[in-house]
Amino acid sequence: MSAAILEDSDGQRPEWLIPSGVFIVTLQSGNRVNAYAAGWVVRVSEEPVMIQVAVWDQNYSYELAQDCDHFVVQILAEGQQDTALYFGKHSGRNTVKLQEYATHPGLSGIPVLDDCLAFLECEVIFRRQFGDHMILVGKAIQSKINNTVNHALVCKQREYTEPRGSADIHQSRPPRDLGSDGPYRRSAAWPQGRRSPHRYSGSRPDRFKLMLGTEVVGCAG
Repeated sequence: MSAAILEDSDGQRPEWLIPSGVFIVTLQSGNRVNAYAAGWVVRVSEEPVMIQVAVWDQNYSYELAQDCDHFVVQILAEGQQDTALYFGKHSGRNTVKLQEYATHPGLSGIPVLDDCLAFLECEVIFRRQFGDHMILVGKAIQSKINNTVNHALVCKQREYTEPRGSADIHQSRPPRDLGSDGPYRRSAAWPQGRRSPHRYSGSRPDRFKLMLGTEVVGCAG
């Protein structure tokens, strides 16, 4: 028996109330490397440290998730909204996103962002498709806290806001994958039969609400 999907008058669903952090996840498959903004990152073990990430099957990163050996979870600090927006708005299909940011090689050679609150480099030990996401579980092989002053950036339930002077972006629920590798638009290429995650409201281009089905800031990974 399938569970009923219930929404309130605002299109809300209970699972969207689960709190989320804001992360940049980097995947490497052969010579291909991509990083995307993510919200679905969780710990699955404390000793040894193991981390789980979820990659949406409509994202470019999903291709890399099929056979990547390592991934990096970079935890963003308060004030790094612009970083999350960049990795969420641009697509790895046509943009080498990491070339815009300073990086250093991890133990496995995968690029690690220099400017982040902390990072965990992981070796993939489990890979399986669950619904519309590829789940990767990795065992940490290196981790470091770069900043002990700032707090981690979090995605709040009704609101995700850029620094003053930028567009204010609000979401109706926490992200499953912030990094969409796609611009803010309803694409004609969206898979038939699936509702696009993008809904817009507001008239000013510099201040608008963006309600997403899968990402805080974009839709392509």
